[in-house]
Amino acid sequence: MEAELEFGLRPGVLAVRGAIDLALAGQLRSAIDVAADEGRVLLDLSECTFMDSTGVHAIERATATGLRVEVHGARRPVRSVLRITGIDRFVLLEPQSEVSH
Repeated sequence: MEAELEFGLRPGVLAVRGAIDLALAGQLRSAIDVAADEGRVLLDLSECTFMDSTGVHAIERATATGLRVEVHGARRPVRSVLRITGIDRFVLLEPQSEVSH
């Protein structure tokens, strides 16, 4: 499955379908930078199937700048990665997606 990053649904909202890995991480970082103008970023990960360290780093980089990051709808494997890496201490993890596609 090819990964997709969708933004512009609402200001500050990014939705990911597929895997967040090296192939998508640069786009994710850039999209977070653009969305940061809203003061917060809501990541809809309800259709994200995998996240490696490059995805974790993109989120960590955003939180290090003081940006409020909310992660909505992350599936168990992705939630586990966020917890194991400790990123869950710096982001708001919500079980359900707020974004209507």
